[in-house]
Amino acid sequence: MVTTDEPGIYIKGKYGIRIENELLCIEKSTNEYGTFLAFEPITYCPIDTDAIKMNSLSNEEKEWLNNYQNMVYEKVSPYLNELELNWLKDYLGMTEKKQKK
Repeated sequence: MVTTDEPGIYIKGKYGIRIENELLCIEKSTNEYGTFLAFEPITYCPIDTDAIKMNSLSNEEKEWLNNYQNMVYEKVSPYLNELELNWLKDYLGMTEKKQKK
């Protein structure tokens, strides 16, 4: 089953901004209590971190975000030309230029 995750902020009477992702429901594990499900992202687009107050995230949330951004890079990079690949690396903070900020 495919579903969406759509966290966002809405300013009444003005606009709304969402970070949206499509998710595939998968069987994660089975044990003596039954089968447990999980969500696997299937939208491979980096999350715009300019919209996130990074200092308000827990270490676990930061780790999830970093893992997600790395997964996006791994999935998408083989299909990009050099210009696109350089943009993605810079956008995800994988270049020296971005890391120095």
